[in-house]
Amino acid sequence: MISPITGTTNTVLEEKISTQSIIEGYKAVFNIDVSPYFKGFSMLEVYKCQDTGYRYYYPFSFAGDGTFYDYLQKIPWYYQDWKWEYQAVLDILTENNYKVLEIGCGKGAFIKQLQHKGHSCIGLELSADATILGQKEGLDIRNQTTEDFALTNTDSFDIVCSFQLLEHISNVNSLITSSLKTLKKGGKLIIAVPNNDILFFSYTKQYISNLNHLYQPIKLLNLPPHHMGLWTPKSISSLTTIYNLKLDTILKEPINEHRKSLIISILIEKLGLAGKFINKLAQHQKEWILQKLFPSYFINADTMIAIFTKL
Repeated sequence: MISPITGTTNTVLEEKISTQSIIEGYKAVFNIDVSPYFKGFSMLEVYKCQDTGYRYYYPFSFAGDGTFYDYLQKIPWYYQDWKWEYQAVLDILTENNYKVLEIGCGKGAFIKQLQHKGHSCIGLELSADATILGQKEGLDIRNQTTEDFALTNTDSFDIVCSFQLLEHISNVNSLITSSLKTLKKGGKLIIAVPNNDILFFSYTKQYISNLNHLYQPIKLLNLPPHHMGLWTPKSISSLTTIYNLKLDTILKEPINEHRKSLIISILIEKLGLAGKFINKLAQHQKEWILQKLFPSYFINADTMIAIFTKL
């Protein structure tokens, strides 16, 4: 099996998952019929690229299309106008007059704020509806692929960024390569993706088949047709071994109260009889004990941001 990043066959099959369990999960939790994406396949495969540590789903045809994301838009909490990663990057770009390209910009919430700060921005978005909405706000958003845009915009931008995009696609190498074509030497490539090193993204088949599990929605959305790849700090850092990049830093989202409560519930379940005893305690006591036992689980939330310099 060829790695979507390196193009080599230094990969290993880690596990197989019943597509029927995923279909049933999406129907029960989100009332979305995802069966067309899995037509003809009874199993989904999870591979790991040995060179990078990147884990990905196969076949690549399982990726969701515009219709799928139209359904997700109906979930009130799915799309947010402002996110932690937006603010974190906005705080970094303190100088005026950066030329910025955002790939997968949606309606343009981020580039709109950048323009208010004095930066020059272009957004690329494959949703025609989102493109039109952003253009009505006076934003330069183009309904165009990164590959096509790069053909006529070589070495043009100081900053190229994407937020919660890379985990949704299979053509990872193509997107990164075309992104770098548009970036000036010395420019910054900024990528925000889910951090699969955290507890509630840890991968276990038993929670996929349990439709009533307390964090079933998170598990389902980390599977096709929503996510096609599983990034960690190690795998995102490995991009420097493949592309002409230097890693400046990885920023990790601080944990919030909602995620903290979720982690407490997960740990109580995992601890079995000990967890049942802890669960009888007051909330602040439960939190204090579990933080003492598992301190690393209470540091970071969902998202990490990798910032690279193009060499």
